[in-house]
Amino acid sequence: MRKFRIVGAAVSLAALLGAAAAAGGPASAATSGVGTTQANTTAVSIKLGSNGSLLGVQLASDNGSANIDPKQGTPSAASSALSPLTSTSSVSALNLSLPKVSVSSTGAANNKSVPSIDLTTPLTSGTINPLSLSSVVDATQGAASGLNSTLNNLGVVGGLLTVPNATSSLGATAKSGDADGLRGLSVPSIQVLNLGAVLQGLGINPANLQLGQVQNVLNTLNVTVPNGSGANLTNLTGTQLSTLVDNIQTALGTGPTGLGGLLQTLPLTDPLVTPLLGSITPLIPGGIPASDTTVAQLVTTLQGELGGVLNGALAGIANAPLLQVNNLVVGVTTKATDTVANSVADVSASLGSIKVGNVSIPGVDLASLVTNAQNTITTVLTDAGLPTGLLTVKALDSTKSVASQGGYVNALANLTGVHVALAPLSSLTGGAATANSATDSMSQLFTLANAGSVPALSPAMATLNGLLASTGAALTQGATVDVLQVGASSTFQAASTPSNPAAATPQSGTLATTGGPTQLLGIVGLLLLATVAGLRWLRRPVTTN
Repeated sequence: MRKFRIVGAAVSLAALLGAAAAAGGPASAATSGVGTTQANTTAVSIKLGSNGSLLGVQLASDNGSANIDPKQGTPSAASSALSPLTSTSSVSALNLSLPKVSVSSTGAANNKSVPSIDLTTPLTSGTINPLSLSSVVDATQGAASGLNSTLNNLGVVGGLLTVPNATSSLGATAKSGDADGLRGLSVPSIQVLNLGAVLQGLGINPANLQLGQVQNVLNTLNVTVPNGSGANLTNLTGTQLSTLVDNIQTALGTGPTGLGGLLQTLPLTDPLVTPLLGSITPLIPGGIPASDTTVAQLVTTLQGELGGVLNGALAGIANAPLLQVNNLVVGVTTKATDTVANSVADVSASLGSIKVGNVSIPGVDLASLVTNAQNTITTVLTDAGLPTGLLTVKALDSTKSVASQGGYVNALANLTGVHVALAPLSSLTGGAATANSATDSMSQLFTLANAGSVPALSPAMATLNGLLASTGAALTQGATVDVLQVGASSTFQAASTPSNPAAATPQSGTLATTGGPTQLLGIVGLLLLATVAGLRWLRRPVTTN
C-alpha cells in the first residue's frame, strides 16, 4: 500500500511565478528552455445512449494554460476558462449552454471574479459561486494562470446525480526552467446515482412493482418506513412493512376476519364486529381512534394507514442513494524540466467511504470497497426486477507517464474520481418480478387504500423520459456518469535541443477498477503544471495496486 498526497489549496499567481526554484531543485534552476502546461477538469460528465448519442451533459469544465514555447502557439501567453454547462442532444430542446467565462494575458495580470453563476436549466440546478480566474506573463519568470471555483447544490439530469458542494483549484505555469501543472478538487459528499431516478430512467413503472420487490429493496438498502407520529412513531423494515400490508389487506377483505363483508353502518360494538377488533387494533399506531364508531369509519382509518406506509415505502426507495461517495479528493501534478529524472507526473487521491442506501459498504482496501459496492447495487437492481450485469463502478482510475521524445520531456497525469456505466438493457437477459399474488402490485394496493395514483419515483426523470419518448426511457440505451475528471500535461525542451514536440504515451496506472476494462480519462489539451510553492498539502490514505 502507498499513501498519496493531494493538493487542496487555492492557486496563487504569485506562488506560481515564484515556484521554479522550489519545484525544480538545483538542476532545474540551471536549466534554460521553453515549455507549455495545460490543466483541465470536468466536474460532472453524463452521457445517455451510445457515447452520448441521446444526451451529453458536461458541468463545470475548466482549463488553464501557460506557454512560452513559440512552436506551441502564441508564445508568452496564459489563459484560464470555465464552461459552466454544455448539453448536446438528439432532442433540440435539450441542446443547452451557458456562457463561458475566461481571462487571457500576454503580459500584465488579467483577473476576473464572478460572484455567482446560476446553473438552473431543464437539465440542471445549482450555482457556481464564487469563481475567480487569473492569468499573467512576466518577462523574467514566464507565464501562469489560475482558477478557483465552488459548486453548490448541484443537481443533474432528472436527479440522477446530486452534489451539495465541491471546491476546485487549478494552476499552470511555463517558465524558462520548467513547465508545471496542478489540479485539485474536493467533494465532501456526492450522490452519484439516485435510485428513484435510475429506476424511472430504466423504465420501471412503480405501479407494477410487487410488494415483495419493495420489501426486498428496502431490506437491501436498510431503508425504513415511518409509521405513525409522535409517541406512536415506529420505523418499519421491509419485512415488517410487508407483514403490516398483508394484515391490513386481510382486515379490509371479505373473509371471516375482514370488514369487507359487513354492513358499513354497523357500530363497532355490534357482535359481528367486536370479534374482529382484537386483530385490527395493533395494525393502527395508537390503536383504533375513539372517533371511529362505525365499520365505515374504521375502514377509512385502515385505508389511510395502508396508503401512508405505501407512500412512505416508495418515497424511501425514490430518495435513496444508489451510490453515495463521501470525502472524495482528487488531484494531479505534472512537472517537465530538462530530464526525465528531474520531471514528475503524480496522481493523488482519497476516498472516505461509500454508501448504498443506508448501508455503509465494507472493504479492507479500495478494490474490495468498490467491488462490495457494485455487488450491493446489483442486488438492489435485481430486487427491483432488473437483470444482472447492468451496472459497472470504478473509483480513482488513473494514468500517468513521464517520457522524452523529439527533444521534449513530457509529463502527463489523468484521474477520474468515480465512473459508473449502465449497460443498454437490450444487451442483457433476465430480470423479472418476484412471485406474488395478483393483489400485491403497488397499483392494486393503492386502489385498495383509496390512495389515488401511484406516484412517480422521480418526477424529473419522468419528464426527461417524456422528452426522449421516441427512444424509450432515458437510461435504457445505456449511460455513463463520470465525476471529477482531472488532467494535466507539461512539456519542456531545454534550449540546447531544439525540435518539434511529440506527446508521451500514457502508461496505465489504475488505482482500482471493477466490472470491466479500465477507461482512461482523456487528456484535455497538450500540457500542464506541477508543484506550486506556498500551496498546502492535504494528506489522505488510499490503497493502490
